Amino acid sequence: MENKITPFPKQRMPKRRLWRRIKKNYKYFLLILLAIILIFEFTKQIKDIFPPPEVEVIQAYYSKKPFLITFPAMIVASEKIYTAPIEGNIYFLKLEGEAVEKGDELVEINNTALEKLLTGKIEEKEEEILTLKQEQKKQEQNWATEEEALNLEIKKCLDALYKVLVNLEEEKKNKLQQKLSDIEQKKKELVKKREEFNQHISQKLNQYKIEKEALEERLKRECTQKVVSGEDGRISYTSDGLERVLTVEKVLLAPVWNPPSPKEFIRKSGDKVKVGGFIFKIISPQNAILLGRTGAEELKYFKNQIEREIFFPEKSLSVMGQLQKLFIRGYNQKSVELIFVLSQLPEKLYPPRKVIAQVKIGEFSGVLLPHSSLVRNNKRRGVYLVKEERASFLEVKVKEESSREVIVEGLPEGVLIIKDARGIKEGEKVKLKI
Repeated sequence: MENKITPFPKQRMPKRRLWRRIKKNYKYFLLILLAIILIFEFTKQIKDIFPPPEVEVIQAYYSKKPFLITFPAMIVASEKIYTAPIEGNIYFLKLEGEAVEKGDELVEINNTALEKLLTGKIEEKEEEILTLKQEQKKQEQNWATEEEALNLEIKKCLDALYKVLVNLEEEKKNKLQQKLSDIEQKKKELVKKREEFNQHISQKLNQYKIEKEALEERLKRECTQKVVSGEDGRISYTSDGLERVLTVEKVLLAPVWNPPSPKEFIRKSGDKVKVGGFIFKIISPQNAILLGRTGAEELKYFKNQIEREIFFPEKSLSVMGQLQKLFIRGYNQKSVELIFVLSQLPEKLYPPRKVIAQVKIGEFSGVLLPHSSLVRNNKRRGVYLVKEERASFLEVKVKEESSREVIVEGLPEGVLIIKDARGIKEGEKVKLKI
């Protein structure tokens, strides 16, 4: 038979003994109670020392308001780059963002160094031509004098020959005829020499004139040139290096959601440019597209490819656009990416790139609030009102919701709603932010 060990029963302190101990040590209990009271009062004093959090509020009022989905976006338009045909200094004939038409003169490029060089060469050619003409004129004068002397000798010979013939002096006649023949030969040689010289001078003059015309043509072609527009649009002297990456055709074929970092370059009037260097671009107002990205909870609003009104709050304008493509990205549908084709590209969106866009979903009756005002309290969705300087939770009915805004019902008209309710607690004292 096994021996069982029986545990000792727990001994309880009799109530009388406990009361005696309390009476004996009542001072300690009083001190503990006093400490608790002091801590409670100190906590209240601390709360009074630190001011309550300041909150921004919105006053609730019911109206029919447009419900907008807001998201960051990027505009891609048809952009044609123009490069410098010659080297030189560029001067603007049109202002940044100005509307231009096909055939308009937009910029003028002047190569002053080459212009100075070619002008000097043209002046040299002109001096050479002038020197040749002066030489020709001087030689003509010499030949005229020489020809006049020969004609005078011929005249003298003819007079002498006439006398000889009258006197029938045969011997003198032969000598005069020989002399006359020699003079005639000299005159022929002079004429031939004169023709050869004039032909030589004429060839040189023609050569110099051709060279001068070539220099003048080069001066006109390479030193000063105006660049004209090849299409209608708006001119921009700013390049971010993405014009050939972000084209409408490429984006529609294969969307570029994370393009390379832009490298902005601004061309200024008076800048020196090299051949092939960027001078400006023409942005077409037609066929522009809008790339946007929003939350997956807003996918339900973009199931129909209908034309919608798109607002640009930073620019204070709106345009019509039609949803062309939709992509769902990420694990568990984390984001929705959209491509809208815009009906036009307004002037205020030049030059296009990153913007904040708002797509109008419809108009709904209710109170429009920022999404940050909506909180969840014990599976109930509501907002915090400000009542007697304290936060008070009120459950509401959510009619429409986006990542930035909500339209709700169930709020009394005119109540004050905390705009950003994150970190706010029920009954917490708050201060209105002025």
